[in-house]
Amino acid sequence: MPAEQASKPGTADLPVLTEQRDRTLVITLNRPRKYNAFNSEMIDLVTSSLRAADADPAVRAVIITGAGPAFAAGADIGEYASADSADFQAFTTRANTMCDTIAGLRLPVIAAVHGLALGGGFEVVLSCDLVVADHGASFGLPEISLGLMPGWGGTQRLTRHVGVNRAKDMILTGARISTERAHELGIVTHIGDDGTALERARHIAGELARGPAAAITAIKATVDHAHTDTTVFTVEQRRLHALFDTADGQEGIRAFVDKRRAEFGAH
Repeated sequence: MPAEQASKPGTADLPVLTEQRDRTLVITLNRPRKYNAFNSEMIDLVTSSLRAADADPAVRAVIITGAGPAFAAGADIGEYASADSADFQAFTTRANTMCDTIAGLRLPVIAAVHGLALGGGFEVVLSCDLVVADHGASFGLPEISLGLMPGWGGTQRLTRHVGVNRAKDMILTGARISTERAHELGIVTHIGDDGTALERARHIAGELARGPAAAITAIKATVDHAHTDTTVFTVEQRRLHALFDTADGQEGIRAFVDKRRAEFGAH
């Protein structure tokens, strides 16, 4: 795996950058002008970087963070707008693979969050083992505004974090929550001053990297075993795919791209 990929000529514009240092791999989402919204290429690069790290004995921890003003603002809705039903299903399948890879990695994965972590960006955060966030970060699942629903594992992972009623409230309203509220709910594990999330995540990753690797892997796998029903993730995906084909789903996507308020039920 390349060390300090971001410093190599011609790589600065890649949608995902990787840097390996002190037995920690940092994966940086790198579409800052799009608030690191996920397109297909970005999803595939994150997934391949995670799998390579998991197979590399020199890597003992992984950090995921974002370049620019945000962690990640979700899926690239422009890609949704140009997709047919088959394309949309392929995209969400890729995204689910990415989040499942994060959650299933033998290595501890830390999200270092600043700015927005919305939609698919929040679902990535929910897939991580530890979450370090700046005071000014915010989190939410706003898919309802598109006439859609979370479909990268968010309905299940959020519910496991915060309980049924709180999850329904957040998903049905699309409300954003602060770092402090996310910490109260058990989503954020560490809070730092603005601009310090990555530095603090590096410190935590360094501590884990110096720890007993076999014990850390066993602890992660055993704790995760408390939630073993994966069939609900398939149900979530199927329902999201069905919503994409509805009039409201298409209206929500078009309205987002057109930068206007969606008119649900008006067609």
